[in-house]
Amino acid sequence: MTLPGDSVDLPTQEEATGCPCWGPWQSLAFAVGIFAACELLVSIVLGGLLLSLPQVFPSLVHRPSPLDPWVEEAGLLSLLTPTKLLLGLVLFVIVARLRGTTFARYYAVRLPSGGTAKAEWLLAALVLSVCMDLLRVSTGRPLLPDWVTGLYTHAPSLPLLFVAVVVAAPLYEELLFRGLLLPGLANSPLGSRWSVVVTSAIFALVHFQYDPYDMLNVFALGVFLGAARVL
Repeated sequence: MTLPGDSVDLPTQEEATGCPCWGPWQSLAFAVGIFAACELLVSIVLGGLLLSLPQVFPSLVHRPSPLDPWVEEAGLLSLLTPTKLLLGLVLFVIVARLRGTTFARYYAVRLPSGGTAKAEWLLAALVLSVCMDLLRVSTGRPLLPDWVTGLYTHAPSLPLLFVAVVVAAPLYEELLFRGLLLPGLANSPLGSRWSVVVTSAIFALVHFQYDPYDMLNVFALGVFLGAARVL
């Protein structure tokens, strides 16, 4: 897949939104700040709340406690991820407002124009997904990483876990990496092409729960999504 050169730099934010995005350093600072707030603040607040519940409700101290599944990885992920998205949305809106534009315009929250273009990207996404699955099978790996299988096995609420993994996490990550960070870095000497590579590398590194093979797949997915963002 060919990415645009520096002469076709993103964002066509100015064309698509009527308002330029923040510069590279401001975008990086906002992205790091939002990531830290969502990861640390939400974890501390919700974690502290879960730890304090037994003191408020002594019956929860008895074992087995109904609280036990929610303080394990699957339960915490089910609670923390939607909460991080809600907090992140507030912060993303603030970033856009400070720049003098709307949330939808700044983060290009819109359907792609042209039925043919949409069909091509959907087909490309399908091909990429099939190729990744075939590669996993051909190397003797399960279709789902063990970490993901463990989450669904031990989830106290499958619907809530589904919302966290399939809805909340992707929205949060796309707004952070392709919505905020990528357009800002593309306004630097990196240009669009290398900004896609850099943001995809960071995107893969934050998924440290995966093994190197799966992190490489995450990197490839990041490049694909980045290309879709800048084209």
